[in-house]
This record gives sequence, structure tokens and C-alpha cells, in this order.
Amino acid sequence: MPPPRYKYKLDQLIIVDLTKEKIDAIFERRKKKRWDAYLAVYDYLLKEMPNAHALPDYGRKFNYFYQVRRNLVWRKKFYALFYESRGKEVDFANILRTLFQNTEKIEASFASKMAATLNPDLPIIDRHVLSYIGRKLPSPNKGKEERIAAIIVLYEEMERTFKAFLKTDSGKHLLKRFRGEYPESTISEMKMLDFVLWQSGGNGARNKK
Repeated sequence: MPPPRYKYKLDQLIIVDLTKEKIDAIFERRKKKRWDAYLAVYDYLLKEMPNAHALPDYGRKFNYFYQVRRNLVWRKKFYALFYESRGKEVDFANILRTLFQNTEKIEASFASKMAATLNPDLPIIDRHVLSYIGRKLPSPNKGKEERIAAIIVLYEEMERTFKAFLKTDSGKHLLKRFRGEYPESTISEMKMLDFVLWQSGGNGARNKK
């Protein structure tokens, strides 16, 4: 039986408040060694994904990169879904629902991290990213299906907004700046934006008066 349908609309549009000046400031204050290390691990995760199930270090590096702090039972279910999803069309909503069915937990962030690893053109739900755009995950007081439906709407709007931002002058400046600092990096444009939002520490919309 399919889950009930809920109609959701965000109460306000998502805005990526990144000017050229803010982007430059983020690059100037970034911790270069930390970025270098994270980029190296991320490159490994993408390149070795086809063989991930046979590499003992893969899960450890994935856990480090995405800060996965769950017990062994949860991780086994997570990675089983991850391995099974390789080479298939990536659907965040399906990953979110399947993780919930398998673990009985609504894992918006980890579902997005799985989706964005399988398809690097997808965004990530992260506390820094949400803080920067002034959004929050739906309240735990909502019913589980309502929360899942609201998370899916939020994620889809994030994807549309971030892709649109990358076509703006500020978005193009971010990409140019990233490529200038890391000319050998082959990460996706969406991941470049994710790195910058992560480095921002969430200092975006929430700090507006």
C-alpha cells in the first residue's frame, strides 16, 4: 500500500545569500589542509565506489567524511542499501523511505549524503547548509509520513535553488574561484557549492536582521 500523500509548500523561498565578496572571504579563511584532506577522501569515495563492497577502508572513510556515528546494525543496513543502489537511477525520496523502513529512523542528512555520493549533482542536507539558507528540518512532533513528505519537498527545492544559483554571476564566481584554487579537482559543481556552504559554518540567512 503506497504511503499517504501530503501536499506541502515551503513558507518562503530558499535563498543562497552568497555574494562574490562572501565567497572570497570564505576561501580566504578556509582551513587549507582540512580542505585538501577532505577533497582527497571525497575523490577516493567516488573513484572506488564500484568496488566499495570489497574494500575494508571504504566504509571507514565514508564514515569519516560524512561523520557517520551510528551503531553497527544501522551501518550494515545503510551500506547494504548503498551498495544495492549503485548504477541505478538515484531517487532521494526512495532512499529516505527505504532507510526509514530498514532502520525505523528518518535520516534526512544521511539519505542525502548517500544520494549525493551516488549522484554528485545532488545536494546534501547538512546542519551548516540548512543554517546558511535559514531552514530547519520538520519538527519531530509531526507524524512520520508527514515529516518524510516535508523533507522531500525541502530537498527538491534545495536542488532547484542550488542549480539556479550556480548559473548566476555569484555562482559562476564561486566555480571560477574553486577551480582556480583546485585546478586538478574533478568534483561536480554542486559539490563545489556544498564545500563552500560547509566552510561558511552556517553564517548565512540565520544571521540576517
